[in-house]
Amino acid sequence: TVKDGTSNADLVVQSLAFDKDEYAVGEQVNLVGVLRTLGLGPVYDEVLQVAFFNSMGNQNLAQYSSRVFIEKGVPYSYEFSINPNLPAGDYLVALFKPGDSSYTQASNGIPLKIVEPTGIESLDGESANLILYPQPVTDVLNIRAASGLCTVEVFGLDGQKVITEHLSGMSNDYALSVGHLPNGTYVITVSTKKAVYTEKFVKR
Repeated sequence: TVKDGTSNADLVVQSLAFDKDEYAVGEQVNLVGVLRTLGLGPVYDEVLQVAFFNSMGNQNLAQYSSRVFIEKGVPYSYEFSINPNLPAGDYLVALFKPGDSSYTQASNGIPLKIVEPTGIESLDGESANLILYPQPVTDVLNIRAASGLCTVEVFGLDGQKVITEHLSGMSNDYALSVGHLPNGTYVITVSTKKAVYTEKFVKR
């Protein structure tokens, strides 16, 4: 039984999976599956929750809303796309449906693997497409790319975005102020006119 009195059907997750085995940091992930109704109700019209957990499944890192409208007897092709802004690692993702008083888990945990992007040259080489310095950094992180800088985003290791800078794309260099950040390791995603790069830096 669900909370919305206009739809007394229940939800069954027939299948649910990601469309790829792994995704790069900063890449949009795509969750696809088939949902059906259960019970006598003519429709299931509810807001579901897509929750991202750590690999153990005991820490909720992020959750997003997704509304569905499913008619009785008609398989529903479910698609949900989001950039979860999580660092490289292994995660579990589950679908939750509204219950009588709170959301309940509607699917098993779906494994999600996020990896560092491939094809990025080492930052130690002079020919690198992206250079960050100094490392570690205390106040200003200098960014130098092979093409014009468009967007700079910084994430904590918990996936929370802490800095967003939208740039003109006219310059290959940028001085990013990070002095206000707590000490620790961060993930930086740099978008240029030609590519997107992701790296880590240490703030001290």
